[in-house]
Amino acid sequence: MGRRRRDGDAGGRRGSGVKALLDAIQDDLPLTSRPFAVLGERCAMSEEAVISGLLGYRETGLLREISAILDGRRLGFRSSLLAVRVPEERIEVVAARVSAHLGVSHNYQREHEYNLWFTLAVPARDDFFASVQSLLGRGFEAADVIDLPALKTYKLRVRLSVGSSRGGRADSAARPSGVRPAVLFRGRRSDSAPHAVELSESETRLLSVLERPFPIVGELWEEIARRSGLDEATVVASITRWKELGVIRRIAGVLRHRRLGYTANGMSCYAVPEGRIDDAGKRAAEHEFVSHCYHRNGDGKWPYPLFAMIHARDRDECLRRAGTIAAEVGADAHEVLFSVREFKKERVRYFAGVKQ
Repeated sequence: MGRRRRDGDAGGRRGSGVKALLDAIQDDLPLTSRPFAVLGERCAMSEEAVISGLLGYRETGLLREISAILDGRRLGFRSSLLAVRVPEERIEVVAARVSAHLGVSHNYQREHEYNLWFTLAVPARDDFFASVQSLLGRGFEAADVIDLPALKTYKLRVRLSVGSSRGGRADSAARPSGVRPAVLFRGRRSDSAPHAVELSESETRLLSVLERPFPIVGELWEEIARRSGLDEATVVASITRWKELGVIRRIAGVLRHRRLGYTANGMSCYAVPEGRIDDAGKRAAEHEFVSHCYHRNGDGKWPYPLFAMIHARDRDECLRRAGTIAAEVGADAHEVLFSVREFKKERVRYFAGVKQ
């Protein structure tokens, strides 16, 4: 009965404490000895109820995982968004090849002539384009592939509102005290990131633990320390330092947006003159329903340099939201690419080969 009740709550009959928990788990996890107890205080729930609730949501699939979100550039990786024109009869075969690559985090079929869109991260020392060619296999020409590296990042934060359905601009007043609003990079140049950090063997092992799904236990950092062969104080100090260096963006839970009712999610693209892209990107990023916002280089193959990922509960709502952004930023034209199929969606495991 308890499991069915939790699953039913996920469908829209949640109490205020549960709604607050689902919101709070998407924010940075506290670096206190019992982080779930702190979440419980924020959500008017006991630590036991928080742990039980999160375990239930993970079991039913609403909670994908809790783990550290790492910045690949600080770890010596180069990443980009690729759009590929694939014959319909080959899309499943090509998509399977792409998804099998450990450096691919997102892989979607979208409604467009360029119908396969995926993100790829490879070590910076590798030849990126050779990696793409090897990944796709034979039968593709240069015109079939668009490389869309991010020139500037305006927002990178998937935080779906559970406790509110306003879906407007970010409202910090609605969040618990001490919880930061959505991360707005305000136009950080992606090609100006500092050099990759050097890691010792023990640091590499710790990061390999942090990038994988966390256990949901009371003394979380003590358990992470045990798995890493370190002590809790070293783990907390390392995480704190890596956050300051930008190696760790945050440590948070990821929810499955479709289970929350966000079934129409469109990659919206805008034609904005070069001189206005910065202002347009900042304005688009202010919307709560936008999770990612970038200025990308289409190298003459793609006419829309501004990208914003929009989350909505239905297709019409998504189109309306894209139209709102287009009007606000003065876009000459815009397009929304809806996903047809999700082939892969998970975080890149930069240390997948490290034994624990």
